[in-house]
Amino acid sequence: MQQSFWKNYCNSIQKILTHCSRSHPSIKKIGRADESAKFAVQARALIKSDDWYNVACLESVCGNMDAAIENLRRVAEDKEFDCAWAKRDPDLEWIRADPRFKEVVGE
Repeated sequence: MQQSFWKNYCNSIQKILTHCSRSHPSIKKIGRADESAKFAVQARALIKSDDWYNVACLESVCGNMDAAIENLRRVAEDKEFDCAWAKRDPDLEWIRADPRFKEVVGE
Protein backbone atom coordinates (compact mmCIF):
# COMPACT_ATOMS: atom_id res chain seq x y z
CA MET A 1 0.00 0.00 0.00
CA GLN A 2 2.72 2.49 1.01
CA GLN A 3 4.77 1.75 -2.10
CA SER A 4 1.72 2.24 -4.33
CA PHE A 5 0.98 5.59 -2.70
CA TRP A 6 4.52 6.86 -3.29
CA LYS A 7 4.55 5.59 -6.85
CA ASN A 8 1.28 7.41 -7.59
CA TYR A 9 2.52 10.53 -5.80
CA CYS A 10 5.76 10.57 -7.79
CA ASN A 11 3.91 9.99 -11.04
CA SER A 12 1.52 12.86 -10.26
CA ILE A 13 4.38 15.21 -9.43
CA GLN A 14 6.25 14.24 -12.58
CA LYS A 15 3.18 14.82 -14.75
CA ILE A 16 2.49 18.27 -13.34
CA LEU A 17 6.15 19.28 -13.56
CA THR A 18 6.35 18.05 -17.14
CA HIS A 19 3.18 19.95 -17.98
CA CYS A 20 4.44 23.09 -16.26
CA SER A 21 7.90 22.92 -17.77
CA ARG A 22 6.42 22.63 -21.25
CA SER A 23 3.46 24.97 -20.85
CA HIS A 24 4.63 27.62 -18.42
CA PRO A 25 7.45 29.22 -20.42
CA SER A 26 5.48 29.17 -23.69
CA ILE A 27 2.38 30.65 -22.12
CA LYS A 28 4.43 33.25 -20.30
CA LYS A 29 6.25 34.26 -23.51
CA ILE A 30 3.02 34.93 -25.36
CA GLY A 31 1.80 37.23 -22.61
CA ARG A 32 -0.62 34.96 -20.78
CA ALA A 33 0.99 35.24 -17.36
CA ASP A 34 -2.34 34.65 -15.59
CA GLU A 35 -2.66 31.20 -17.17
CA SER A 36 0.98 30.48 -16.46
CA ALA A 37 0.50 31.39 -12.80
CA LYS A 38 -2.48 29.03 -12.61
CA PHE A 39 -0.26 26.08 -13.58
CA ALA A 40 2.22 27.03 -10.89
CA VAL A 41 -0.51 27.22 -8.23
CA GLN A 42 -1.78 23.78 -9.22
CA ALA A 43 1.70 22.30 -9.04
CA ARG A 44 2.44 23.91 -5.65
CA ALA A 45 -0.74 22.33 -4.29
CA LEU A 46 0.52 18.88 -5.26
CA ILE A 47 4.12 19.14 -4.08
CA LYS A 48 4.85 18.70 -0.39
CA SER A 49 6.77 21.65 1.05
CA ASP A 50 9.63 19.40 2.17
CA ASP A 51 9.95 17.78 -1.26
CA TRP A 52 12.80 20.18 -1.93
CA TYR A 53 13.95 18.76 -5.23
CA ASN A 54 10.56 19.00 -6.89
CA VAL A 55 9.97 22.42 -5.34
CA ALA A 56 13.33 23.50 -6.79
CA CYS A 57 12.26 22.19 -10.20
CA LEU A 58 8.95 24.01 -10.06
CA GLU A 59 10.48 27.27 -8.91
CA SER A 60 13.10 26.98 -11.65
CA VAL A 61 10.44 26.52 -14.31
CA CYS A 62 8.48 29.45 -12.84
CA GLY A 63 11.53 31.71 -12.98
CA ASN A 64 11.90 32.04 -9.21
CA MET A 65 15.67 31.64 -9.16
CA ASP A 66 16.22 32.42 -5.47
CA ALA A 67 13.57 29.92 -4.33
CA ALA A 68 14.83 27.29 -6.78
CA ILE A 69 18.43 27.62 -5.62
CA GLU A 70 17.46 27.63 -1.94
CA ASN A 71 15.45 24.41 -2.31
CA LEU A 72 18.23 22.85 -4.36
CA ARG A 73 20.69 23.71 -1.56
CA ARG A 74 18.43 21.97 0.95
CA VAL A 75 18.17 18.78 -1.05
CA ALA A 76 21.90 18.81 -1.83
CA GLU A 77 22.59 18.31 1.87
CA ASP A 78 21.09 14.81 1.55
CA LYS A 79 23.80 12.21 0.95
CA GLU A 80 21.61 10.58 -1.72
CA PHE A 81 21.35 13.78 -3.79
CA ASP A 82 22.17 13.04 -7.43
CA CYS A 83 24.29 15.95 -8.69
CA ALA A 84 24.70 14.31 -12.08
CA TRP A 85 20.95 14.22 -12.63
CA ALA A 86 20.50 17.81 -11.41
CA LYS A 87 23.00 18.89 -14.05
CA ARG A 88 20.86 17.25 -16.76
CA ASP A 89 17.33 17.69 -15.39
CA PRO A 90 15.41 19.79 -17.95
CA ASP A 91 13.35 21.40 -15.17
CA LEU A 92 16.50 22.99 -13.79
CA GLU A 93 17.73 24.41 -17.10
CA TRP A 94 16.31 27.80 -16.11
CA ILE A 95 18.79 28.18 -13.24
CA ARG A 96 21.92 26.53 -14.62
CA ALA A 97 23.48 29.82 -15.71
CA ASP A 98 23.26 31.14 -12.15
CA PRO A 99 26.68 30.77 -10.45
CA ARG A 100 24.92 29.54 -7.31
CA PHE A 101 23.76 26.46 -9.24
CA LYS A 102 27.38 25.42 -9.78
CA GLU A 103 28.13 26.09 -6.10
CA VAL A 104 25.43 23.59 -5.19
CA VAL A 105 25.96 20.84 -7.77
CA GLY A 106 29.57 21.42 -8.80
CA GLU A 107 31.08 21.94 -12.23
